[in-house]
Amino acid sequence: VLIFVVPLFTVAYLAADPVIFRLLVNDSTAAILSGVFVSAMIQSIRMRLAANEIEREDETKMFLGPIVSSAIYEQNMEILKEKTIKGFSVSLDICSSTLLQNKYGPRWIDFQREFSRFVRASVSKHKGYIQKTIGDRYVISFGLLDEVAGPLDVRGVEPETLLTEEMRLRHISDNTFTCIGEILGQILLIGKRFIPEEIMKARAGVDRGLLICGLSGDGSTGLEFDINGIPVNCSDRLEKFSKDYSERNQTDGSILAISPSAAVYVSDLSLYKKVYLYAPSGASDERIVVKDFPQIQWVFVKEYMPTACAH
Repeated sequence: VLIFVVPLFTVAYLAADPVIFRLLVNDSTAAILSGVFVSAMIQSIRMRLAANEIEREDETKMFLGPIVSSAIYEQNMEILKEKTIKGFSVSLDICSSTLLQNKYGPRWIDFQREFSRFVRASVSKHKGYIQKTIGDRYVISFGLLDEVAGPLDVRGVEPETLLTEEMRLRHISDNTFTCIGEILGQILLIGKRFIPEEIMKARAGVDRGLLICGLSGDGSTGLEFDINGIPVNCSDRLEKFSKDYSERNQTDGSILAISPSAAVYVSDLSLYKKVYLYAPSGASDERIVVKDFPQIQWVFVKEYMPTACAH
């Protein structure tokens, strides 16, 4: 309009020829209206294609997870390359799930479906990554989806960079324990909706350290984004420890056990009980230990009581 129509109309008007002026107006009006119609149709098609693309990406995330789906749709395969990064690993399991499933059948399935929906929403909100699920068991990592990656070797690193790494780990720690608190607090409320006869509880273990993530497998058998490292194994053993601790102390609520390494960035350790561990000696007063991790001399434990969860 500015480059072509207005100058042409101005010249035709100043020429004082009404026939030419009307001809230009009629032809230009038809061309402009046709252009607007075609542009609107193209825009409508583009919007539909964009909506379909977003819908397919969201559907893909449900099966492949946010990392793999982002690599495919954003064509950024760099994020799938093997890397080592500091983060938190969480193992979480529902107590007595087999007995409850055998006892309540369909109601248990409904509860598990709703609980799984909440876990996935909470983990996504707090920038975590669900590595795998086995029935009602979850292996979750925090720190992999961070845009800021801190240094892995502090030698020769500037103090400002170290400060950034400390701030990053503290931020990830807040996300980790806020997410776990939501999950362990919500399991009781979800359980009351589906199986009010029972007090639903879970056990969780958390460790912090170097996580190795990247693609595993091969093209012929299939590839998957996998996470390994000592924290993954340690969090699993801490989850088992929390189960033993619960049975020995006959606790009524969900139990969270965290390693000394993971406790470094906890904002308020006064909410946790420090449980000292000793190597088994065969005596009647022997303490429970974290299996395969004899170097752990104490564990921080927090119990999420049913009354507190209900409020």
